[in-house]
Amino acid sequence: MRLRWPFVPGGPDRLSLVEAQLNFRAYGACGQRGRRFARPATDDEPLDGAWRPVDPATDLFEDSTGTEHRPWPDDAVVLCWWLPSFWGVPEEPAQDPGRRVVIDVGPVCSERDLHQVLKRELGFPAFYGMNRDAFWDAITGLVTMPRELRFVGWAGLELREPSAAAVLREQLEAWAEGRGLQVVYDR
Repeated sequence: MRLRWPFVPGGPDRLSLVEAQLNFRAYGACGQRGRRFARPATDDEPLDGAWRPVDPATDLFEDSTGTEHRPWPDDAVVLCWWLPSFWGVPEEPAQDPGRRVVIDVGPVCSERDLHQVLKRELGFPAFYGMNRDAFWDAITGLVTMPRELRFVGWAGLELREPSAAAVLREQLEAWAEGRGLQVVYDR
């Protein structure tokens, strides 16, 4: 379980795999109680030359709190984040480029709210950065944009968050040029 969800505490020491790795680096054992039992590895316990600790910035794991998970793998090697066979985060289903998306920005009260709505409605990945630069990155290479994008409650967004609304419009117009994306801003 720790290989699949390394950030979830568990086991007899109640530590996550990531915490145990940090502890081992700091004082040579997974936890304080185990320090007296720790010893250096022997020659018949070689470390995989490619092994490295979990890097939260680059190693993506499935959400352990979600209700839907893939079946457990037949071969646990796919859970080893340091190997090329690592299965990582499941791929999102392919999006239909001919689809029409309606986004209600009427209830949006902040730029962060706006990015949460955009993330949800346009299917941005879990690691989406929730800012204008991340939005540009997402629409130019991370997701398939729809054929038509309709914003409902746009006038309210322009009143509450004029800067965010202007940047969003500017980015969408720049991306849409020559690509056939139709963007409609309903008042």
